[in-house]
Amino acid sequence: MQYEEFNQKDGLDTGKKLQILAIFFCIGFGILFLRLWHLHVIKGETYRARAENNRVRVVSVKPPRGIIYDRRGEPLAERHSSFSLTLTIEDIHDVKQVAADLERYMKIPAEETLAKVAESKRRKPFEPVTIRENLSFEEVAMAEAHQYELEGLAVAVEITRSYPHGDTASHLLGYVGRITPSQMEDNRYDDFPSDTLVGQNGVEKVLDDLLRGKPGTRMIEVNVVGREMRTLQTHEPEPGVDAVLTLDLNVQRAAEKALGNRAGSIVALDTSTGEVLAFVSKPGFDPNLFVYGMPADTWNALSRNPDHPFQNRASQSSYPPGSVFKIVTAIAGLETEMITPDATIHCSGSYLFGKRSFGCWKRSGHGTVDMHRALVESCDVYFYDLGRRLGIDTVAKYARALGLGSQTSIELPSEKSGLIPDREWKQRVRKEQWYQGETLSASIGQGYVLTTPLQIASFMAAVANDGKKVQPTIVKSIKRNAASYDVFPATFQGSAAIRPETMRIIRSALMGVVHEPGGTAGSARTPLATVAGKTGTAQVISLGKGGGGRRYQDHAWFAAFSPVDSPRIAVAVMVEHGGHGGSAAAPIAREVIEAFLRGPIVQTAPTVPAEAAPAATPPPPAENTPTEPTEEDELDAGPGGRDA
Repeated sequence: MQYEEFNQKDGLDTGKKLQILAIFFCIGFGILFLRLWHLHVIKGETYRARAENNRVRVVSVKPPRGIIYDRRGEPLAERHSSFSLTLTIEDIHDVKQVAADLERYMKIPAEETLAKVAESKRRKPFEPVTIRENLSFEEVAMAEAHQYELEGLAVAVEITRSYPHGDTASHLLGYVGRITPSQMEDNRYDDFPSDTLVGQNGVEKVLDDLLRGKPGTRMIEVNVVGREMRTLQTHEPEPGVDAVLTLDLNVQRAAEKALGNRAGSIVALDTSTGEVLAFVSKPGFDPNLFVYGMPADTWNALSRNPDHPFQNRASQSSYPPGSVFKIVTAIAGLETEMITPDATIHCSGSYLFGKRSFGCWKRSGHGTVDMHRALVESCDVYFYDLGRRLGIDTVAKYARALGLGSQTSIELPSEKSGLIPDREWKQRVRKEQWYQGETLSASIGQGYVLTTPLQIASFMAAVANDGKKVQPTIVKSIKRNAASYDVFPATFQGSAAIRPETMRIIRSALMGVVHEPGGTAGSARTPLATVAGKTGTAQVISLGKGGGGRRYQDHAWFAAFSPVDSPRIAVAVMVEHGGHGGSAAAPIAREVIEAFLRGPIVQTAPTVPAEAAPAATPPPPAENTPTEPTEEDELDAGPGGRDA
């Protein structure tokens, strides 16, 4: 009886144990099933892609960047092949160990490797990180020798950027750099590897959409440690298109050589088309430094240079034009009939206005002068008197009609508009009334008047063209393929309503500036052609306390066109703190004009075929209303002194 009761009790305990065990088994199998379902259904695509990447990977291939040529087919920016050292982070188990090994084998500091890895967080999965660029052959050999000891290591062949002429035309060409974090947000760069070089300034930036091309892809098979075994499929990248600029490398070199180590700017234009022949801003920089990234000490030396080598003085810096502006005042006087060409004014060396005496640059005075002699000898007193009678609003009207005080719309970023002041401007910006004494300073290009060298070159082209304005341009054509070009014809910005007789009188006087006795620019004469021009010496507003030195000298200007009877080139030269325009700037303009008229020493085959040349007959001019000065220009302007 007791035995039966024991068996029944033991049987009940065993049954319960089996039930509990069955429940545990069910729960375990349930968890396992749910886990398998999560892996296969929820995370299936992710793990399938990860598994596939352990065998097959799709690698982006950077496109070759388009070449930039000058107008005669000389490369200004070209392609260059080099070797790079890369790491694929997903194939590395211990990044710190790999960084230490690279320091031991390749002499690459571990901190540098880890920094490059940390900076690559925005890259796509399995996208290689570039650790070192432009490897030497010795470095390539060392990397190949240790490739199988270092996880994720590879040596890649890159097609990068090269600027064969160094700092020549650096502000015009600009430079390239890796895609920035802000650019990565732009969907235009979605398909590009994060270390792709794209245009960051100048022509490289303006034409980047065309120059950078379209990336390709390579489908490769890799082994378990990520080493490439073979290529399965390739979609070739689409190279960027080539660009032909209007720049004449021969004229550019002559201009840069003539300016030398002085800070300043030179702009030369084709008077009939507005094509930029030379675009100089000194000091410059070597854009090759940006291709592989420059050392910190080099960057610090350039960025802290007091002469600001990254500043584009040709189109992004504005200066008082000095006596070059007297051309505007003379045109306004003739057009309004406020004065006739034969009317004379006596210059005793100063002009008394109210209680203030405005001095002429020639302290002994020019004696009795008419308009012709006033321009030839740059008599300040003549233009003080004329400006006072005209009033600032009239002077401003003609300055703007000739293109000053507004952007030229050249294909470059961040162009300054300069400033042509009037009564309304001063009341709006300065909250002050205009004083008539300020008109005297403005009439000789001082005071609040500001212009860029590019504007002055464009202005001189309009004077040469009887007031017809052509838009400055730097792009001559785009080479789509071996036989296809997009050619850009001249664009006209309308014509200033100025009588031909007025322009004839002005051109005659400007020729006298160079070729007549007493002219302020005799140093611009050349046996190759007649030259018409105007010197300017713009007073520098105090740059701080202390005495003397180059930085306290006046800016030197000279603006010209040649030949006088059939103008082909207009030039503006500005030498910062250069002193007098006649001695510092005029000889530079002569060198530029002679280089253009002589042409290149060796003629190369034209880049643009004859059948693609623009039509000889230009389109009819269209009116263009000058834009308002930017607030930055308006607020930076300040009163100046007399034209020395």
